Amino acid sequence: MADSKMIPTGRRYCNAQFRIANAKVPASPLAQPWSIIGGNTISALVGVIVTQFVHEPVLATGIAVALAIAAHLR
Repeated sequence: MADSKMIPTGRRYCNAQFRIANAKVPASPLAQPWSIIGGNTISALVGVIVTQFVHEPVLATGIAVALAIAAHLR
């Protein structure tokens, strides 16, 4: 199993995403912290809502991913 210190979580995960996005195109709207934090929050909420209604894990994963992508494309 992976060492838990090697898995980025919470603030470190968002910081890593921001640094990667900001390194490529610093002025891009997608490189801003709000895009990263907002995107993660929307995806997490969609995942939690789907798991409340769909009890089959594989099906719930597919539906949650599809709905999270749809939510970002609005």
